[in-house]
Amino acid sequence: MGRLADRIPDGGELLRHVVASQTAPSELCDVLAAALVVDPHKRQRLLEIRDGLRRIEIVTAEVVAMTGRV
Repeated sequence: MGRLADRIPDGGELLRHVVASQTAPSELCDVLAAALVVDPHKRQRLLEIRDGLRRIEIVTAEVVAMTGRV
């Protein structure tokens, strides 16, 4: 997450703070999804997934894709 934060001109420090403040992987996943998944339909689908591990996998893929674009 540090490299992604380095490339965000406005908000990198906020991203670092948010990541550091989460205590559970599922909490971090939810916060990252809310902040980074722009498409409202994708966000809604994520909210509907009850399996925390599956949600983490999907958000991780979104973050990886975003890192590749940045």
